[in-house]
Amino acid sequence: MSTDTVKWIVTGAFGLHGVGMMGAAGYLPWSIRSPKGDFVSASWLLGNTLPAILVGVLVWLVAGTGYVAAAIGFWQGAPWWRTSAFVGAVFTLIAIVLWFRSVPFGVYIGGILAIGTIVYLLNAWLAPV
Repeated sequence: MSTDTVKWIVTGAFGLHGVGMMGAAGYLPWSIRSPKGDFVSASWLLGNTLPAILVGVLVWLVAGTGYVAAAIGFWQGAPWWRTSAFVGAVFTLIAIVLWFRSVPFGVYIGGILAIGTIVYLLNAWLAPV
């Protein structure tokens, strides 16, 4: 696979995941308050209280922002993309844990991306030089 293809795939995966998480952060306050739980129902741990909504918006927003920043940094070849991707991945996993079994299946695919990101980055950071 060419370097350009990898660049497009990684940037696209990071960017799309980040935008999705940011969109979920924006929709979360209405969603978990709706009687049907259209997108995300209440957190199994936090419920659907105002503090739970604030924590949820913050966690999902940080996850999305981290991944969007990682996409931009990866595309530009900036060294800080790794830190942004790591933050986005960790907060994605936190969001999944807090809303486990309350989110659509696609979020779990994002969790696989997050785990892959963390494994790749830890391997790169901890590898002997």
